[in-house]
Amino acid sequence: MLLVGFVTVNFYDEINNPQHRGMFKFFDRAFIGKPLNADFIDNLSKLPHFINDNL
Repeated sequence: MLLVGFVTVNFYDEINNPQHRGMFKFFDRAFIGKPLNADFIDNLSKLPHFINDNL
């Protein structure tokens, strides 16, 4: 099974724009480098767990 993810840093706090939030529905999982409490994107520290769970 093929999974597609997205990783970003969020330099300019663009993640909170509605246009960017809608983009994440096209990915199986999205990760961000800066701490952010949101239901549509996970912290980058969860990336290894996601990979291990899906290998």
